[in-house]
This record gives sequence, C-alpha cells and structure tokens, in this order.
Amino acid sequence: MLDMFPTELVAGNIANVTSPTDILDYTIADEVLSVDFSLDGKTKGVVLGVKTSDKIYNHTKASCDRLRGAEILNIQTVQLEGYNFLMQGIKQRNGVVEYAISFATAKNNNDTNYTIQTNWYVNNYIKFNDVYNFQVWTTNPADTQKLVVDILNNLKAFIPVTQTEVQKVPKTYAAKISREKNELVVLLRSTQKGLNTEISMEEIYSETANNVKFRYNPVNTELEQTLRVDIADGYEYDGLVKVDGEVEDAFYHADGNWGLDFDSNYTKIKEYFVSNSFDRTYQDDEHAINRNVALRATSDFDYLTLYKSLLPGTLAADYSEYNYLSFTAKGSGLIELGLIKKSIEDWKAQYRVMVDLSEEEQTYYVPFDIFTSSASQEKLTAEDLTTLLFTFLPVEAQTKELDLTISDVKFTKIAVEDQIVNKIEKFENEFMAYPNPSQGNVNLLLFSQVDTEATVTLTDITGKTIYKENVNLNTGKNELDFNFRVKTGVMLLKVASKETNYGTSKIIFR
Repeated sequence: MLDMFPTELVAGNIANVTSPTDILDYTIADEVLSVDFSLDGKTKGVVLGVKTSDKIYNHTKASCDRLRGAEILNIQTVQLEGYNFLMQGIKQRNGVVEYAISFATAKNNNDTNYTIQTNWYVNNYIKFNDVYNFQVWTTNPADTQKLVVDILNNLKAFIPVTQTEVQKVPKTYAAKISREKNELVVLLRSTQKGLNTEISMEEIYSETANNVKFRYNPVNTELEQTLRVDIADGYEYDGLVKVDGEVEDAFYHADGNWGLDFDSNYTKIKEYFVSNSFDRTYQDDEHAINRNVALRATSDFDYLTLYKSLLPGTLAADYSEYNYLSFTAKGSGLIELGLIKKSIEDWKAQYRVMVDLSEEEQTYYVPFDIFTSSASQEKLTAEDLTTLLFTFLPVEAQTKELDLTISDVKFTKIAVEDQIVNKIEKFENEFMAYPNPSQGNVNLLLFSQVDTEATVTLTDITGKTIYKENVNLNTGKNELDFNFRVKTGVMLLKVASKETNYGTSKIIFR
C-alpha cells in the first residue's frame, strides 16, 4: 500500500512540480501533486493528482472552471489502451480551449489491482479505501490523451489495472453558468430534444444568511437552450440537473463575496450583516455590485477592512468602460477605498483614496481618476480589477467606533454632479501606528503634503534611542513596516521631517 502520492504514476517528463495549497481549500485531500508542462513560459498542459481516503475528490476541472466563467463545449467518449474515458472541450474566459479528462484509480486495502473509474457525475463513483484522483488537461486533445496513456502505463507497471464500470455520458448538462444583472443564466446542452428535465437549486441569499431556499425549474430539452432565472442579488447556488428523475449533472455558482479582514485582538465586531436588495433596479450603463452591508465595530489603534470580491475566486475583469465607483453610505468619518488590480503584486502599491463619510446617509460618486498608488504617478486603469475595499482607520477617522452601512454599490459611466467626491489633500499632521500593543511588528501610516525625508525614532521611557532610521516620504499616503526587536514595555515612536513634526505615539510591546 502506498504511503505517499506516487510520483511515478504521473505522466511524462516532469516540469515545474509543485504542491499547491489553493486547490479549493474546502476540499480535504490527503496529498496533492501538480505537474505543469510549459513551453516558452506558457502552460500547455497540467496533470493534477489528489489522493483521498474512502471518498472521491468531488471538484473536477469542469465543475470548477464553470464557476470561473468557462464553457463546456462538448463531452465525448474516448478509448485509451482499452479503457473508457470522458473528455471535455472547455473554453476559458480568455478564449483558450482546453481538453480535459478526469478519472479515479482506486484500490481497497487487500486489492491486488487498481480499478479505473471515469464518470461525469461524481456521486456515481464507487468509494474505495485509497483513491488517486487525476485531472489531466492540455490545449491539444491528442496531448491530453497521451498524458492519460502515460499514467495508465505507469499504473500497469505497478500493479494490474481493471475497469468494470459502464460509461455514462450526461443526457443534459449545464455547459455554462453566468450572471447578467438580476438573472442567473444557465446554458444547457442535451443529447436529444424533448427530454423530461428539471433543474433544482439550493439558494443562499447572502454571506450571513443561515437559511437555504429551494428553486425548481422544469425544462423540455432542446439540443441547446438557455435557462434564465431571476435571482435578484442572491449569493450562492448549488444545482442538480435531472432527467427522468436521475441526476445527470451537478453545478455550483456563487457571486463574489463580501468579507471582513481584521485582527480580533484589537478589533471587535458588534454587528455584521449582508442583506439583499430584491427591488433594486439594474441599469444598462452601470455594473451593479450585489447586496448591501451593515457593520458596527470598535478598533483600538488598528484597522478593519470590508472587502467585496468582484467575481467568484477574485477573478480579474475589465471595468475600464466605467468612470466612477458609486455607493450610498453613512458612517464614522474617513474611510479608505481601494480598487485592487491583479497586475500589481505589491499590496502597498494598490490604488486607494480617502472618502469622508457623513453620519447622514449620502450617495457618493468616486472618480477612478482620484485613486492613487504610492508606487506610480500613473492614473488608475481598470482593466484587471479583482476586489473592492472599504478600510476603517481609527486615527484618520478620529474615532474608535465604526458604524457603517453601504448600499447600492456600482460602477457607473456618469455621475450626479453634486455627489462627486473630491480628493482629500490635507490631513492632520499625525500618524497611525498599529497594531498596538505589538509583538514587534509595527505598521506606520501617515500622509505627507510634500516629498521629503523623515526620521523615525524609537526611544524607551528614559529617552534612550533604541532605533533610528531615515525614510523617504511621498506626497500623499505613505505606509512603512518595521520589525522592532525590543524588550517588553512601553516605548515612544516619533516621526519628524524638516517640514513637519508628525508627533509621537506610545506603543506597548509584549
């Protein structure tokens, strides 16, 4: 019996072997091995192996890629080395077509052979003690089949391989699942017309909802047809496709999620609720960001970020046809907005802007042009946005209490003139150091009215200098990181330039 995933079972000449940690973190796998086949720096094929015990790995490439916006063009049977497989043509969002074969090779503890299984609906697989789940895909169908043959040959060199299952091609399946304004759009493909088909879905309204609703849609099939379901701004959908009462396909779709990022040592959440706006009007010249948020929290010398993934899996998309980020809100003073670009790897270099919220509900139109980056003088380009951020900073907001509601978030092409936000140029001559207390790591945030050099000094309560460093400050927002190796106790952190004394902050080190 194999104690580790057998690399000798993976196909071909290995290039770039990795052990990814993001293979759908909600799936429990004993071991994972991924092999990428690259040419001129571009991936041409992948073999993914996932070892599971007493269960089948239930996230195939086809199911996961549909969540990411891909379309299954076709499903066909292929026979390789006398074994039957299903191969899919999958068109990705960028137009690249990949050819995938998913299968499992498995054995029970006392077996002297492997059993090959390949099914479309994962619940049709028979469970074994040890299961090696393979997903193989390339940009050429012949290459995909060649890699599967290599795996088969490696398997047979280890112990015999048998296949007893009867292959089953789905009579109807969801070729693509997408979202258009308030509708979930399901593209269905079938092997014949007139099949008695039903689409059932479990629906979760929002990220904080704790109840499940059910939807049922009967369909009389065509070879290809589109099902449109009004879901308003709902969140998550787990669907089954049945023909004559038998499950033929399962699919999953979710909107990009709202979430919180904070340190529970310094920030306490009193209320967090994501709600629906079922009566929302969707305009053709706007891109709606679904659902509304109410948040109450206290934060001691730290930060709290409310974020919204624009697409599931934080996929990047092009929003450059729009000019403004708009939302209706009321809250506690200054909030930092961030628009996260996939192409920027340095988190500090992402584009941000400060917005002064009112305790009375108002609508804001924030021009893309006023977002700035600490690493570039170029204006924001919105061709690859992944995430929207609302960050609360107690020092800048001049309060530790956050009371925030946000609704009707959207990207727009035009704005209401008197609701356009102007860039905040002036800030108090002070800085924020967090977390506080600290175990040594200190993040320093300050705004400078000029490009300058400042001195950062850390002293103990007797005035003895523990640390001193000159740093360059850019006009606008600056973020600095320090890792102080100091004894436990209270120390004073001072920042000053020849133009400005930013003040002194008392920091507790633990």
